[in-house]
Amino acid sequence: MKTPSLNNLDNLSPVARPVLPRTPIKRPSHRLEHVVKYHIHLWVKDERGRVIALRRLRGRSWTYNLYYFIRMFLQGKKLPNVYGTQYYVDLLDLLIDDTGTARGIRVCVPQGDTGYIGVNAPAGNDAYGIVVGISNAAFDPSQTDLISKISHGSETGQLLYGETTIEVPTSTTLRIIRTFSNASGAAIDIYELGLKARLFHRAGTVYYALFARDVLSSPISVPDGSTLTVRYIVSM
Repeated sequence: MKTPSLNNLDNLSPVARPVLPRTPIKRPSHRLEHVVKYHIHLWVKDERGRVIALRRLRGRSWTYNLYYFIRMFLQGKKLPNVYGTQYYVDLLDLLIDDTGTARGIRVCVPQGDTGYIGVNAPAGNDAYGIVVGISNAAFDPSQTDLISKISHGSETGQLLYGETTIEVPTSTTLRIIRTFSNASGAAIDIYELGLKARLFHRAGTVYYALFARDVLSSPISVPDGSTLTVRYIVSM
């Protein structure tokens, strides 16, 4: 089968007939993927910039944090609190962070606090954004982190994490992209992919929550000197 050009990826529609070979992923035991749909594109480039591996798969592995996130904003909690001349609301403690602690979200962060909500992690930060790991343990929607996340670095078993960027090509489509570089001296096999957000709790606490974890049934290998790019396409 002829491998399609990487240029075709930008024109793919999540509901169109796929033109790239599918990679099976372990099917979860819940149906949260019907709330918001997403697809994942992965490609590996060698040291010369040639595409040596290319995959497209449908994501099916939202964690319960997606439901909790929606519920927090629909259910609300209480009237605004006053902080100086500003107001804020602390939403329900429903999201489960990567330490297993229930957290809320502060909306309208008071002046002087350093609150931020998002997945657009800077380069070198492996705490959130798109993250990758080496475990092929089955997905469960109650999971709060990758089972065996690869850390940022150039030592054995590590990958250099690039910036997680966001594109909004249409009013109902969101693209989240990150590139990983392998300078470890050996190939690394990727089995698990995750999407984590940086969120802001009360009392100035920053925390990280896992929203999706997909497990490949066969790994995608990233040779030494190569790069792996992961792109989530989230749509309604």
